[in-house]
Amino acid sequence: MPFRVRSLILALIVCLAAGSAAGAAIRGIKVERAKTRVGLARVVLNIDHLTLTEQGLRGEYAIRIPLAPFMDDFGTIRIPVTDQLQDAVAPGNTLHGTASSREDGRTHEVACTFTDSKKVRIVVTTADRVLSFEAPYSLSD
Repeated sequence: MPFRVRSLILALIVCLAAGSAAGAAIRGIKVERAKTRVGLARVVLNIDHLTLTEQGLRGEYAIRIPLAPFMDDFGTIRIPVTDQLQDAVAPGNTLHGTASSREDGRTHEVACTFTDSKKVRIVVTTADRVLSFEAPYSLSD
């Protein structure tokens, strides 16, 4: 096959692949593990992939306190999203939702503020305190 034809076919394949990737629907958000401190204790927040559903974003969370494992918390996080996900996570936007604990049945308020540097500031308000985390995030398809 002549070089020009091969180059043309390769260019066409690259364009088609880029077009299909650009047209892929954003299906959720991947949040990296985040840490904060409460006094001397380190607190770790893990959020499973937040999947976009008809009701908004939904995923599982775990708050771990290595110095006090009896205070660990696990449950489901729900964040209503009314806009397109790309618009909802624009820098400066804040999404409000809830985190429902499977440990004790309590519901905690959650606020996620997106920054210019592809990070999200997550504030979890519990009955005892306010925890503030910051973590890198990425949109996923």
